[in-house]
Order: sequence, then C-alpha cells, then structure tokens
Amino acid sequence: MFHILAVLFGTQRLVSHRWVFLWMGLILFLLPLAIWLFVAYRGGDSLFGPRLGLFALLFSAAICVALARSLLAQISKYRLVFWPVVPQVLFLFTLILLVIEILDGMTAVLTAPWGIFFGLALLFSGVLAFSGIFLGQRYDRFLLFAGIYNIAAGLVLLLPWPLLNTLDVDFIASIVLLRIALAFVVAFSYFGSRRCFNESDSLMKSGSICRDDSLINSKDVTLLFWLPYANLTRALKIPLIARYWMSLSRPSGMISVGHVVFQAGDSLYASIYPKINPIEGSHSRGLMSRLRRACNAQSDPIPGFWAMPSRDYECFGEPTYRLDFPLVNQDALLKRWSRYDNPPDYHLVRRNCALTSIELLESSLSGCFSDRPFFSTLIRLLFNVSFWEMVHAHDRAWSTLWSPGMALDYATAASSLVRRF
Repeated sequence: MFHILAVLFGTQRLVSHRWVFLWMGLILFLLPLAIWLFVAYRGGDSLFGPRLGLFALLFSAAICVALARSLLAQISKYRLVFWPVVPQVLFLFTLILLVIEILDGMTAVLTAPWGIFFGLALLFSGVLAFSGIFLGQRYDRFLLFAGIYNIAAGLVLLLPWPLLNTLDVDFIASIVLLRIALAFVVAFSYFGSRRCFNESDSLMKSGSICRDDSLINSKDVTLLFWLPYANLTRALKIPLIARYWMSLSRPSGMISVGHVVFQAGDSLYASIYPKINPIEGSHSRGLMSRLRRACNAQSDPIPGFWAMPSRDYECFGEPTYRLDFPLVNQDALLKRWSRYDNPPDYHLVRRNCALTSIELLESSLSGCFSDRPFFSTLIRLLFNVSFWEMVHAHDRAWSTLWSPGMALDYATAASSLVRRF
C-alpha cells in the first residue's frame, strides 16, 4: 500500500507524513488490547470475550507488522514480500481457536439471530473464496481450505441441528471477522480482474517510433499488451486463467506468457527481449515446470535487446489491450529510462517486459496527486475500490511474478483510479 501511495503522492511527501501512519498503527494495536483488558477485567460475559480480544489483538498486530515492513521497504528502497504470510498466520490461529473450543467444551448457546447472521456471512465468504479459485485468481491451499471450512461452518449454523447449534459466541465472532476480511480480499481480486478482462480494448496500430530519450514529445503514455490464450490443457482455456499462464505459438512451440510494451508518443518505445531463450527444452514436455525452474534458477541477468515496433507487430499482430495514461512527471520518466543500458540486461523475474513497463509507468505517474490536499485525498483513496485493486495486484505480482497478466490487472486499476480522480 505504501508503495502505491508513494507513486501517487511522491516519496518525499509520503515520508513527510509518516507520523500519520505511525499513529494509525499505534491505534490499531492499542485499541484491541484495551478492549481485551477491559473485557477480561469485567469477566468476559459478553460477545466480545477474552478470546475475541486476543484474536483482534493478533489480527491488528499482524496488519501493523505488514504495514511497517511495507513502509520500511519503501523508504529503504527494498521490496519485501510480506503479505502472503499474514493470512496463513491468521488461518493457523483460527485452527488453534477451534482446537481450544473443542477441548474447552461447547458451553455457550448461540441464539437464533446470531446463528443466521454468522451462517450467511460464512457462506458468502466461502463462495467468494471458491470464486477466487475457479476463476484463476489465487489457486492455493489457503483459499481451498477457507472455502470448504466457511461453507461447512455456514451450513452447520443455518441447519436446525440442536447439537451443533451450541457453539461459543466468542469463537464464532472471531471466525466471522477473519472470514469477512478474507471475503474483501478475494472480492477485490475477483471483481478487479473481471473488470480488467472486460475493459474496452481500443486497438490502434502505432506508426514508426524512434528511440530518443532526450525529450518526450507527448502528453500521454501507453501500455500495449499482447496476451495469447493458453492452449496446453482444457483447464487453461478459461480466459481469466489463460491470462496468467503460458501458451504455445503454433509454428515453433515456444513458451510465451505474452508481452508488454511501454510507449511514450514517438520518442520512447520500451520493448525488452532476451537474446537467448532462458528456458531450456521448450519443444518438449513439462513446459510449466521448466518455466518455474528457470525463474527460480536464473541468478544472473542475461543479455537482452530493445525491439522496434515492427518486430512486435510482425510476431504478435495487433495488441490485445491498450491503456493510455497522462504523462505527469517527465523528469522521473527520463531518469528511470536512463538507468537502462543499451543493450540491456534481461532477467525472467527482476527485469522482464512486464516489470520494465510497470516501472516506467510508475515513473511517468509519480506525484500525480502531489498538489492535492493530503488527508482528504488519502481518505478518498482508502474508500476507493480501484486503489485496493491496485494494491492487491501489486502485492500479488511481487509475491509471485510480474507477468503480462499481472501487469494488466495493475495497470487497469491505475487507469481507473487516475480517471476517477
């Protein structure tokens, strides 16, 4: 989140207001602790019992740790992959709570109104978790277990079974808070990706473009996406899944995850390729596993080159998507572009076409909200769906890989955010 705020407001302005985020983290940490101590002192005979207070304390502490690491990474210029650990810790803590409740015995009786509310909430979050799995957003064991557990728990609460309705209110409330948070995360991923896929793709073929990094003679920048559909198995023919996986080009059988290009008028065209194929044995079986091994095994960059527009259009044809952005900070864009060598180095993870294009895009948009009131703009951003879609896409990409599909999710959310503000 802090990385996105630094792009929108500028790093210097964000650092100058860092005390705001420190106070927010302190309040998030102390408020659940105060509730927990107060309820524990009163005896815990209420909905917000000691276990719920302890859960809220751990939940807030995990969020504060994640925000602190993100802010530290932004200030120190080191990006840390932090967010996948948080839901895993919370999920394990939920299982611990379940074991404690089973050993402690089901003593509290859950009343009918609370049972209906909690049951519907669990069913809703479970359906969202399965939506994220089946639509290819985050296929992992955490969402699979969360979806099964939520739907099963929701059915248990909604069905008229007297024995299973004697559940502890504190435990159920804790589970619901965790599942509602999970539901929002999955909902942002699902709806954001659906909007990315349904985004209008106005396709216009560009003319001849020269590479002159001394001056940008355009007020707009453009991202061009070539996203071939995967045709390895039937499962990968689902459009949203196909965006994130490779496909086989018919004449050569080479691996391709698509391509992304950053363009600024007739002055800059950033289309990076490796000179040699970093994936061995592209014509044999096991393409996915060898692509994953190549990403993990490539420790040093390999020689690359900047391609001209004619090569991209000859290889891929017309782009699948085109997104236009205003050029806000030309100096930052030129400074970022000057860091790339000619010929450049290429890396499957640290310097591929998607990451290169996103870095140039962030440089061109750097400080686009710098002239706006900080607090009112920050509050509007925190309640804006596009902002959280942008944050979630950024964290997904840095926790896995910047692929063209990930870049499309991030760029589409950024485009929607810039247009709305």
